[in-house]
Amino acid sequence: EVPLALRWLQSEEKKKASGVVYKPGKSRLFINGDGRTYYNSFRFPFQKSERMSINEIDKRLAPWKLLTETVFHEHLSYINDWLAFTVQHPHKRSGIMPICISEPGLGKSLIMSAASRVVGLNNFSNGKILDVTGLGRSGTQWGDWIYDKKISCIEEISPDGEGDIRYKVLDALKDIITNDTLPLNLKGGRNGTFHVYSNIIGYSNHVDCIKIPPGDRRIFIIDSSGQKKLNQSEYEKFISWMDDDKNITALFQHLLYHEISDEFEPGKAKMTSDKVQMQLDGKSDAQVAFDIIIEHYPCDLITPSELKLAFEQAMAFINDEDVTIYTGVAATNKQFFHLTKSMTKLTAGSRKIRFSRTDGEKYNDRIRSLRNFDKWKDCGDEKIKEEMRKKIPLFWLPNSDNTQNYSAFSGQF
Repeated sequence: EVPLALRWLQSEEKKKASGVVYKPGKSRLFINGDGRTYYNSFRFPFQKSERMSINEIDKRLAPWKLLTETVFHEHLSYINDWLAFTVQHPHKRSGIMPICISEPGLGKSLIMSAASRVVGLNNFSNGKILDVTGLGRSGTQWGDWIYDKKISCIEEISPDGEGDIRYKVLDALKDIITNDTLPLNLKGGRNGTFHVYSNIIGYSNHVDCIKIPPGDRRIFIIDSSGQKKLNQSEYEKFISWMDDDKNITALFQHLLYHEISDEFEPGKAKMTSDKVQMQLDGKSDAQVAFDIIIEHYPCDLITPSELKLAFEQAMAFINDEDVTIYTGVAATNKQFFHLTKSMTKLTAGSRKIRFSRTDGEKYNDRIRSLRNFDKWKDCGDEKIKEEMRKKIPLFWLPNSDNTQNYSAFSGQF
């Protein structure tokens, strides 16, 4: 008898591969850019399952729909899009990180348990925020939780622990959420730059878990802190539901054939009212002061010295202090410097426009436009001079009582 191994070696139909790689979106055996054939280790566990009818899928998904409606409420359709994108485009990253905030015990972890079965336990991971971002005391950023994965979950984003990391978390997560390649520090001594395919999702029990700056495109916020929990029997039913492979197959097929809506744009997270509120709550005093100036300053145009004075007045206003306490604060506030640099300066061709508010005489810096830049960018000198002749009252903030003590102001912002 011929040994089986020898028969395989002699066969003209045998298939060979130069190595094993993780390549979502590729076939089991594929030819790489180097001309070699590789064996693809990526697969979804239920991708070869027999197609179920729509009625059977709907019937089997009742426990899933009940729990996800409880956790995600009006944002459920967007989360369905995010999960469907993960299943339908395994070779792509969404560039969007949903973060769901709720009281403990609502069912967030149960949803991730089901999702891990859909994509396969080997394609799913949990990570701790300090390890993921490298913001812990050790400074070590382990990459195993995102390497060769399709969904990576941060179970608890907490502002507590090793210092207040809320202001640092998003900056540390930016590349992790969007980049197709990342430098990873893998356990066992493997370091280097690797392709990554995982989509990131996060959960927290804290409404102030992260500070989100204006203009962010990565984070999708769901505040479920007011949601009512299911009863214990319903949670137990869901746990039993996950044990049946046919139910998980139904969920996989539901996501595989789900029509992703136009409002889901990879790389551009949908804005929610919850995110707007987190952005407002996360602004520094300097950012709030600039918002007040832009909204309420009596003139569209402002000189550097006027901006410094207005900044000190606004800082006193929001902190309910005497304005004299903030005299000179603009000169030492780093955010004032950066925010000022970001403001639009008026020019006429290559010529700087330099007018003060006293009869249009020359000034030592460019005028800045607080608002309506499109209106002012093409204006001639005379119109700018006219705007700069506006008298700016010392007490320009709303509800001022014309005293130096800004604690008497009652304006709300």
